[in-house]
Amino acid sequence: MIMNKQRGFTLIEVLIAITVFSVGILAVIMMQGTSVDSNAKALQITEAVTVSGREVEEILAEPYDTLVDGNKTFGNYTLSWVVINDNPIKNVKMVTVTSQRTGLFKNFRTKTVMVYFKQREF
Repeated sequence: MIMNKQRGFTLIEVLIAITVFSVGILAVIMMQGTSVDSNAKALQITEAVTVSGREVEEILAEPYDTLVDGNKTFGNYTLSWVVINDNPIKNVKMVTVTSQRTGLFKNFRTKTVMVYFKQREF
């Protein structure tokens, strides 16, 4: 009796395994690229909101009667703010600070921070 016991894998099985492995690796590589892009956008959003928040603090440190519209450049951001009097109620100013990225990522959307500033009563 001759028994023919084969050990190992056939060529077809090896090719299928390599194909499945390659598809998995390509998916991981594409996911890594998407992750890097998402992290870069998150960093830009964080920077924009931080810069806008810093400017809001500086604006609110000014006396109530001297709050006016303005703009300035801070690092890679152009900040502009609009002050609307008696909105939404009397003796309250609505301050809207908008940050726009300049430089490399000009297509970055603007970020806006809005605060209300009430006149202090003594």
